[in-house]
Amino acid sequence: MAHLVPYDAVGGVEVAAKSIADGTYDGFSFSRLYLADKQRNESENQPGVYFRALGRLLRLKPDLVIASLWRCCAVLVFYKLFRPRVRAVTFLHSACTVHWLDFILNYFSMCLSSEIWADSLSTLNARVPGRWHRKARVISFLVDRVSPVQRMTPKPRFVFWGRIHSMKGLGRALTVFHEFQEFFPDASFSIIGPDDGELAFLRKLIVETGIQNVEFPGCMDREDIFAFANNGSFYLQTSVDEGMAMSVVEAMQLGLVPVVTPVGEIPRYCQDGHNAVLVHDDESAVRSVLRLLDDPEEYQRLSRNAVQTWQDKPLYRDDVLEACRHVLAV
Repeated sequence: MAHLVPYDAVGGVEVAAKSIADGTYDGFSFSRLYLADKQRNESENQPGVYFRALGRLLRLKPDLVIASLWRCCAVLVFYKLFRPRVRAVTFLHSACTVHWLDFILNYFSMCLSSEIWADSLSTLNARVPGRWHRKARVISFLVDRVSPVQRMTPKPRFVFWGRIHSMKGLGRALTVFHEFQEFFPDASFSIIGPDDGELAFLRKLIVETGIQNVEFPGCMDREDIFAFANNGSFYLQTSVDEGMAMSVVEAMQLGLVPVVTPVGEIPRYCQDGHNAVLVHDDESAVRSVLRLLDDPEEYQRLSRNAVQTWQDKPLYRDDVLEACRHVLAV
């Protein structure tokens, strides 16, 4: 079987995909194919990468092809034209469509698929028509077990990691942080990850509004991110749209208290005042964080609850492999 992914990056889709190594599992082989090789400065928008991916599939002849994101759906649709009997899976990773091409390609891919996988129930309900729910399932996006750090005294240190993209709502996150900084001038906010078109805007916003103590460390390995984040107390992300929001899940496993907007799957596992601070409006969120800093025991309660939320959940690797067995067995 083969899992098609647009390119190797630090986003939730790519990190989860890499958690399953190429190899043989219970009698079937598993491989991951990227459309574009970023190390060779290839762009996923070049037509040639699609023809190359299709050629590789035709040579490999996998019995099952999984397509993540709309670009890979285009390859899957054409591969099904050449091999109509191949088992196919469309893997959805966001509750919202990006544009009309995203909608069309995912729709045709879902038509041709034996199963439709979604990173969350919110994604499944938003993207999969009711008549196809019988062949749809939610895949766990818990990539691995992360050891939490005990934070006895919370500090006004905020952190975010992921793509620096407009969808992540980091402009609003900076506004929330700026309001909070009026009470704690020494508060800090670290925004970790690659620029995906939004960094220049954020830097301009910081200069224009006079926000202090914001840093952009750039890209890091997951282990380095976790080590860096262990110095923080709050995970701040005010996304406009989301699917599962894997970085929020990782932050909760570390024991960070998430300060997040209730979009996508987030409100299903982040409960305001129990294991998170939900950002319905900026002022209320700032007041909630101030109360937690003033009450370490209450902060520790939310931190413990955040960790416990994910302790008994299945791992992505196990869920995907089990789902593959089911598709091949039907």
